[in-house]
Amino acid sequence: MFWAGEKILTYLRDQKENIVSGFDPDRIDCNSYRLRVGQEYFITDDHKDKAWSKKGAQIFLGDEKTGAQEGCKIPSGQFAFIMTEEIIRMPTNVMGFISLRTKNAKFKGLVNVSGFHVDPGYNGKLIFSVFNAGPSPIHVKRFDQLFQLWFADIDVSEKRHLTSGTKFVRPPKVENEHIPSDLISNVSDPLVSLQDVSKKIDALDRKIFQLYAIGGAILTLLTLVNILVLNAERLTRMISQT
Repeated sequence: MFWAGEKILTYLRDQKENIVSGFDPDRIDCNSYRLRVGQEYFITDDHKDKAWSKKGAQIFLGDEKTGAQEGCKIPSGQFAFIMTEEIIRMPTNVMGFISLRTKNAKFKGLVNVSGFHVDPGYNGKLIFSVFNAGPSPIHVKRFDQLFQLWFADIDVSEKRHLTSGTKFVRPPKVENEHIPSDLISNVSDPLVSLQDVSKKIDALDRKIFQLYAIGGAILTLLTLVNILVLNAERLTRMISQT
């Protein structure tokens, strides 16, 4: 059964299980909890700036005095890995479900292509793999409330998951403190989207039109020159005959 907002407030406020680091009751959204964009991110190459693939994961920079955060943009047709600011310590009898927020992401064309759940006993930050399926770049900055997390109680009767009694094994080490290099390696090559192909075709059409125009102008000029030469020869013969 999914947790209601009141249950989320009770568990996360009292921090009985220390489920979400930096808990803020204002980020409870109906029966879900809003997670923020963390400091690390990676964006695949957009054929214009190939420095992303060379530098690897990037870090949002911020102004300590004003608190203003540097942003990034995910070009249309490109992938990105975005890490959450919060560390999630999922109870061993609870499963999490994750998604992008509709207004802040989905309506802009951002699609979640990574997993849609958080395993019981998970301990670490979440890494979202997203794809910009929209026509325009999508701007993201640190602390944007871009993600949602739901909680659901599960039946812990499966013996293959149990260690003693009804307790799952929780990894002692915090997972995904940084974006793993193997994830970046898998998508570091430039990606070509349908929009890129369409733009290239339009550019070729313009170039072909320009070539036709230049060719037509040259042909017209050569024709005029030929006419002038012929008229000049005729005029010369007429003068010589007289």
